[in-house]
Amino acid sequence: MRRIWCLLALLVSTPLLVVAAFTQERTAQSLPAPTRLSITQSVASQPPPLPREETIPLAPLPSSAWVPGYWAWNNGWQWTAGHWAQPPLGTTIWVPGQWKPQGQNWVWLPGRWQ
Repeated sequence: MRRIWCLLALLVSTPLLVVAAFTQERTAQSLPAPTRLSITQSVASQPPPLPREETIPLAPLPSSAWVPGYWAWNNGWQWTAGHWAQPPLGTTIWVPGQWKPQGQNWVWLPGRWQ
């Protein structure tokens, strides 16, 4: 009788374990993009250096998008490394930010999801 109860418990719990595993996997894939500091407006008195070559690691999820690194101005040029991010709902492409000349200065136009 004890064996029958063990087998019955195993048979009943197996579908629940499969559903739980599937739910956890779907939840992990639908997490929002990680919050990172971003430059919204910046002005530099000199042009930025050429972008660095980055080695892009494997994507953590098939839906991930690569956000390339960029030069940030903070009383001197500082490189901000690229990273993988999850696009917000309704978007798929990351349009990188860029430095544009404006008079004698350079103005940062931040990247955006499209």
